[in-house]
Amino acid sequence: MALSDAEFEEILNDRTKRIAGDVHWTPDADHLPGMELAVRISSDSERSLSLYGSWHPHNETLFYTVVLAGTGAILRLCVGFRGHRNPGGAPLAEVHKHRWTARSKDDWAYEPNDITASWEQPVEIWRQFCVEARILHLG
Repeated sequence: MALSDAEFEEILNDRTKRIAGDVHWTPDADHLPGMELAVRISSDSERSLSLYGSWHPHNETLFYTVVLAGTGAILRLCVGFRGHRNPGGAPLAEVHKHRWTARSKDDWAYEPNDITASWEQPVEIWRQFCVEARILHLG
């Protein structure tokens, strides 16, 4: 499904997005001792959104990704990830956010100033990420 920039902004600005209940990390069988999570994002819109997380203490990385069914990742936070580049080759900082654009899909990223916690603080980074993503976590 093609997603326009305006549609992405509409999804991002939808303040009815919420996650009900606690989120639970489970062992990432492919990357132990890593942990992962997957939760559905509810909203008043008809869009099917999910959120995935991945925490890997062995390489000091943490990821949170919002996925739109039929489109893929539309918003992603990478903490501790080294070597990623934007389209065109510009290197990215170890903390960066991927943000959907119709032109680049989720390949384009920027260095955020709202993520102040480090990779070993996944709960605090979760809170910070949910603020920008406008996701209310009721848990």
